[in-house]
Amino acid sequence: MFELIPNDARSTIRIMLVEPDTQLRNNLRQALMGAGLKSVHDYGSIEKMKDEFERETPDLLFIDAHAPGGDACELVRNVRFNRGGNNPFISIVLTVWQTKIDDIEKLVNTGADHIILKPLSPQLMFKRIEALIERRKPFVATSGYIGPDRRKGGREGTEVPHFHVPNTLKLKAANRKVDGSQLQKAIDLTLGRMNDEMVVRLAFQLAFQAERLAPLAETGDREAPYALKDLKWALMEFLRRIDEKGNAQIVKLSKTLDEVSDRIGSAHPNPAEARDIELLRKLAQAINIGLRSAVSPEDLASKVNDAIEKSDRRRKAKQESAAIARASSGALA
Repeated sequence: MFELIPNDARSTIRIMLVEPDTQLRNNLRQALMGAGLKSVHDYGSIEKMKDEFERETPDLLFIDAHAPGGDACELVRNVRFNRGGNNPFISIVLTVWQTKIDDIEKLVNTGADHIILKPLSPQLMFKRIEALIERRKPFVATSGYIGPDRRKGGREGTEVPHFHVPNTLKLKAANRKVDGSQLQKAIDLTLGRMNDEMVVRLAFQLAFQAERLAPLAETGDREAPYALKDLKWALMEFLRRIDEKGNAQIVKLSKTLDEVSDRIGSAHPNPAEARDIELLRKLAQAINIGLRSAVSPEDLASKVNDAIEKSDRRRKAKQESAAIARASSGALA
């Protein structure tokens, strides 16, 4: 096992294992250490690992999706968005017992590298480690996701570029020394490029959500507050990430968009003013044109309409899958 990792390199790889089942945790730790991976730190809960995780983030994290003492999904998302630990690009494997379709979707959206259904054997764990060393997927950064690219097809709007992120697990497996300052430079450079991409994606989300909100606000539809909430989230993230100094006019447009969306929200459950709805659309359009995420209003409208159609198809497919699952459960009962 681990023929691709030299013996003297194995002890340098730092692994954290969060598993509430004591027997399974002990078995996995012993298997890892028996394979020469001596720097293994194991915990029965998220709460017990947090302090050490913040002090010295590992090269590889195995974590049970339902471990007590915290929210594993939130932890992984925070790591990917650079809000926890000191390296957002560590290798992460989530483990979970058989679960519902909606739960699997939630796990996938965390940005973890792999999701393993239990029972988990040492052999399967070793295979995942080797895959992370040899065949780790490139990352993507969209308006609400940072992590490995899991889709085979395209996404809404513009094409999303791939990022080959720093991989300390691979570096150490190759017996290469990881210099802290050089690693930080690589992390900062990758995060900067991702942030630029996310600003463009968030701008597109503003146009998408504005177009989604407009017809609902026109009639005072009960779904309008939910669409408004999504728009406000995208706007908050957009303003947090955009470089204000180099984009003063776009920031000004965004703040006006915020004011208009507040007026639309205040009008509910009554229909919003027609002029506010028109302004909502035009402001979102102007932000995108200003960032050059679309070459023309017509180009932007085409992309937004395509995105809305795809979103509607996904929602319908999800509803149909849920209905089938409920019917199957009823039949088994």
